[in-house]
Amino acid sequence: MNRLTRAFTLAIALSSLSGCFYLVPQGQGGVAERYVMNEQLVEREKLLARLHTCYGAMAQHREKGVPQLFPTLYQQIDDLLVMSNRYQTAEYFHLAKRPLAQAEILLDVLDYRLSNPMAPVGQYCHRDDNYDNQELCI
Repeated sequence: MNRLTRAFTLAIALSSLSGCFYLVPQGQGGVAERYVMNEQLVEREKLLARLHTCYGAMAQHREKGVPQLFPTLYQQIDDLLVMSNRYQTAEYFHLAKRPLAQAEILLDVLDYRLSNPMAPVGQYCHRDDNYDNQELCI
C-alpha cells in the first residue's frame, strides 16, 4: 500500500509539472508570449497620448489657416504623423517613436515661427545715394 501511495503521488506530481509553462523550451511559448506585458501597455498609452497631442495641435493650426502659410512644413508633419500612426497600429512601437519625435520637433518649429514672425526687412534698411538709390540692409 505504501508503494502504491508513492506511485500515485509521483504520478500526480509529474502530471502537474508537465503542463507548467515555465518549463517550455525557449521560443516555444512561455509567459512573455502568452500575456501582454505591462511595459508594452504603458509604452502604447504614452505613444497614443503623444499622437493625440500632435493631432490636436494640427487641428488648431488648420483652424488658423496655417497650412496655407507653411504648406511644405505642414505636409511633412502630416506625413510623419501618418507614418507613426501606421507603425503604432501595427504595434511596431519602437519604429513609431522616430517619425513621431520628428513631427513633434517640426510642430515646435512651426509654433515658434507663428509666435515670432520675422521682422520686415525694410525697417532695418536705409538709402545710400552712392549706390544709385538702392536699399542697403544691415
